[in-house]
Formats: sequence, structure tokens, C-alpha cells
Amino acid sequence: MIHAIWFMTGLSSQRDMIRAIKAEVPEVTIVASHQQPRYEILAEADYAYLEPPLAGYDLGSNSANTELMLVFMAEVVNKHQVSVIHVGRNSPFFEGHRSTIESWGVTLVTGARGQASFAIADNKQAFANHMQAQGLPVVPTISARSLAELEHIFKRQPFGATDFCIKPARGIYGMGFWHLDTTAVLLDADTKRIHPDIYLAAARLDNERGHRFSEQVVMPFLPGIERSVDIIIDQGKVITAIGRCKQDAVQYFEHSGIAFDLALKCAEQLGLDGLVNVQTRDDANGQPFLLETNLRPSGGICFSLSSKVNLSALFARYVTGLWSAADIQAHVAACFMPAHVRSTSTVLPLPLSLPSLNTLPLSSSIGQPLPDTFDLETIS
Repeated sequence: MIHAIWFMTGLSSQRDMIRAIKAEVPEVTIVASHQQPRYEILAEADYAYLEPPLAGYDLGSNSANTELMLVFMAEVVNKHQVSVIHVGRNSPFFEGHRSTIESWGVTLVTGARGQASFAIADNKQAFANHMQAQGLPVVPTISARSLAELEHIFKRQPFGATDFCIKPARGIYGMGFWHLDTTAVLLDADTKRIHPDIYLAAARLDNERGHRFSEQVVMPFLPGIERSVDIIIDQGKVITAIGRCKQDAVQYFEHSGIAFDLALKCAEQLGLDGLVNVQTRDDANGQPFLLETNLRPSGGICFSLSSKVNLSALFARYVTGLWSAADIQAHVAACFMPAHVRSTSTVLPLPLSLPSLNTLPLSSSIGQPLPDTFDLETIS
């Protein structure tokens, strides 16, 4: 039986995951696609394509863009006998078309089942409210939808003398995060520290220039250890997980602990599905609190290779039916090894000119030009 997994446009871990799977599960065919000609990602797969552009997409069935994407997907599934499709970005779009996609005989992995989980995970205020309602410890969060609300929050100091921080209500990679510290002279870009008065002055200047205020969340700054837990989960049932404990530039791996268990409870409560990530942070007393959840793998998911556990390969084996949950749990119990790692930078040489792209012959006529696509035969 052919086992083929298709990894559509993802975030920073897409290339590493493909490489990790091919290293340990050669019997699985890997198809990859991206919105951009990301050679360093696509060249790792057995077959690779450029996706139709997603600009203007919606969940409606009458959109020409929607039809273009679904026809493209159906043809790739048919050509390569794809059994699993994993999406890393624009997941709510694909989730909205789950019934159509799975009617082709494939398993769709978006990180959840149903739009409700995406709505909670996508907004940090909604996430905090939901976890608090479930009785799980979560960082207290206050939302500011306007500059006036933000100024009011700063003025009344809702967290007392405790340092606080701010970040966009929606966003990834910690973009827009600042630790608001009254001892900061101006700002410290390396540690993301800034004086509250300087932050507000910059926000007022943005407002005067006509920049639209995006919703921000304010929360106490927790000085303790931050953890990132990558979880393989099947419709709310955790299969396995590996946690990374971040201490300055060094990270070490965990497979148990209070914070680890809290992350698993969060994923279970949301009924997540696929390969997801939950983040926690300790307060000054070492008590962990939920920070956020991502319905996708973390950027550092393949760091777990240093702990002798290849989460990407285990995910591939599970979703293709090669291994059962019991097989995976026994493997992790036998193989997991604590380790310390430090992330380093490197570069990947690219060809001086990318190869010409072929067109994927679609059997359906949809009244507009087809997207450029290519497979590995054209870049080898």
C-alpha cells in the first residue's frame, strides 16, 4: 500500500519536518507545496508544487479562488494517491472545506476539528478567557481595542507593582511583544524591554499618523522558565509529546512535569487534532501558567531529534496507520533521553537560477489560468 503525505504551505518548520520524516520513514512518499517558490523546502520532497495564491480566499463555496484551490488539491491527491494532507497556514480555510477534501479519501490535518478551536487559539484574550473558564491556570490577560483603552490600562496598573508586558492579540513568533519595565532607559531590543512611557509615546505617534490600532493584550510579566510542548494528538486524545524548557539560549527536553501535564490538558480540553504546540511560563514561584496554543507544529519541533525522539516521523507513522498509539508511546518511553541544545545559525546555498516551472495539467476547466507548479524531476 502506498502511503503519501502532502505538506502544504507551513511555517518555519516545514523543511525540517520533511527531512526528519524522510530520514526515518522512507516508505512514506512526501509531497510538498508552498505559496512561494521556496526551493529549500520543495527540494526536500519527492514531489513539489506551487499552490494557487490564497489572496481573497473565503470559506464560501461560490468563490472562483476557492474552486481553483480545491481543483488543484484534488488533482494532486489523485496524481500521487495522497492519503494525508497536513496544512500549516490558513488552516481555518481548509477546515471550512473538510467534508469536501475528505470525500476524496484523504485525512485532513489542520490542528483541530471545527472552527471554534481556531477562534479560541487565534486570539490571546479569547484563549485566556476560555482556559480560565475551564479552571486551568492561565496568564491573566486584559485586552485593549483602542489607544484610549491602552492608556487607561497603563494608568490604573491592574497588576500592581508587578512588571507587565504587551503583545498583539493575534500574531506569531512573538512579534510585537514588549516587556514594559520602568527601569528601562529607552529600550533593549535584545530582551524586548521598553519603558511604558516610551511605548505609549510611540503608540500615540502611530495614532497621529493615521495608523490603525490593532488589538493588544496586556498581562503580568512572568519571570520564570518558558516551555514549549509539541504534541501529537488525535481528536483530543494525546498520543505523545515532547517539551522544551527554554533558559536563555539553552533549551532542554522534558517528557513529564507540572508544566508538561498542563500543556497536555490544554490541548485535550480544546479537542485539538494533529501536530500542535502549547506554551507555558512559570511565575516567580515556579508555578506554570498557560501562555498560548498554536494549532501547528512549533518552529523548533525538530530540536526533539536531540532527545532521540523524532516527533515528525512518529506523526507520519501514526497518521498513515503504520504505527498505533501504543507503538508510539512504547517507542518514546524506550528512547527518550534528556538533552541540552543551543540553537545556531546556518545558511543553505541556492542555485543561481531556479528551474523553470511546469504546469500541472488539471482535468477540470475553471475559466482562469492555472498556477505554475513543478515537481522534483524538473529541479534535479
